[in-house]
Amino acid sequence: MPKLPSDVKIETEEFVDACILFVQVGTNCPKGGDSGHGGRTVFELSDSASFAWWIEIEGGSEVAEDDERTVVLDQPRRVRLVVEGDAEAHNLLKALEFAAATIRAQMLTAKDIRSEIESRAMVLLRAELVKATRGLVDPKEVRAGLWGEDAIETAARDMIVEAGRRLGGR
Repeated sequence: MPKLPSDVKIETEEFVDACILFVQVGTNCPKGGDSGHGGRTVFELSDSASFAWWIEIEGGSEVAEDDERTVVLDQPRRVRLVVEGDAEAHNLLKALEFAAATIRAQMLTAKDIRSEIESRAMVLLRAELVKATRGLVDPKEVRAGLWGEDAIETAARDMIVEAGRRLGGR
């Protein structure tokens, strides 16, 4: 396996959940052109503990052109992808950004979306209720807690429930 140039600065991060994934990534790009200019970008994933995965690789320079061989590796310890050249580094970056955005969006459930909408609505309604009650509420009532955080949040929740009832009744 070819060695990486010494000017490729590798950053590492470990991601812990029910499994542990170790990531190493780095680049020395841009170098001003294709692989002949020395630009290298590394993206490496390592199974640190209980990471369930498999890798599928199709074809390659070691395989005859008419050979459509596919290799599947189950539970590899480590996978390293090295791309050579500035355009390749740029496209890898775009692909990883696309992958992250797609996975993030697909993992959202309806419950997550409802919760996020309710949370944002609470912030907006609370701000509007604070504005609307300025000068209308006796400062003694505010000091006594009659129009404190709880009262404002209760009023905001009531408005959300009512809005949901109206929208659901269409």
